[in-house]
Amino acid sequence: HRLHPGTKLAEQKLADHFGVSRTLIRQALFQLVQKRLIRMEPARGAFVATPSSDEARQVFAVRRMLEAEMTRSFVRNVTPHK
Repeated sequence: HRLHPGTKLAEQKLADHFGVSRTLIRQALFQLVQKRLIRMEPARGAFVATPSSDEARQVFAVRRMLEAEMTRSFVRNVTPHK
C-alpha cells in the first residue's frame, strides 16, 4: 500500500532497489500487467493501476467469495472424520 494509484514504476530504480537485473524487473512488470495491477504505456513506462470504484468493488467481492470458499475447504480438510 505504499504506492499510490498512478505512481510511475521506473525499471532501473526497481532493479537497484531489489538488486536484480532490469530484465527480471521487466518480466515481473509483465506479470503484473497480466494481473491488471499495473498498466504499461508505450514510450512512457509502467504505472500502478488506477481502478474505478466499480472495478475495486468487483475485486473485493471476488476476494470475499474466494476467501469464504477457502475457509470452508480448510475446515472440511482439518476436521477429523468420525
